[in-house]
Amino acid sequence: AFLALIGSFVLASKLGTEFMPNQDQGKFILTVKAASGTSLQKTISLTDSVLAQLKKYPEIVNTFTTIGNQNQPVNVASILVLMSPKQERKLGVQDFMNKLRNEIRSISGIALWYGAPSSVGPPQKQMQISITGRDLDVSKQLADQVYKIFQNGPGLVDLESSLEESKPEIQIKLKRD
Repeated sequence: AFLALIGSFVLASKLGTEFMPNQDQGKFILTVKAASGTSLQKTISLTDSVLAQLKKYPEIVNTFTTIGNQNQPVNVASILVLMSPKQERKLGVQDFMNKLRNEIRSISGIALWYGAPSSVGPPQKQMQISITGRDLDVSKQLADQVYKIFQNGPGLVDLESSLEESKPEIQIKLKRD
């Protein structure tokens, strides 16, 4: 029994420490975000530029793009990227996403985020911080401070703030007689 206990400690030290480790499913989501208020046509054009870059990689066998679905505005596109089977490529999905982060930066006017597809809703980040409050200006200042702290953190990628600036709008006031 004592040897079994010692053996279990040795085996436990070899196990990973993540609750839900990253798995190579052969696919990932690439989110393309243009500035708030960008038209659908402009978002399509910017997304086409990203898709043209993706076509350079033989590891990518197919893509599926949605723009402005029920959960996102027309300035946000989600690209589901399907890769060749694991045995046929040199890099795993995580390493491939890191490679793309470094190589696809030349398209101005957009921000890119990479993530694993989720069975419920959009891809989730591995770490999220929520800042809430009654005063939007104070919340924005705090969010900006937190963003600056993490911006240059080692190993941190795809940082974003979900706080949206106000969308362009037109206010019409009727002069009633």
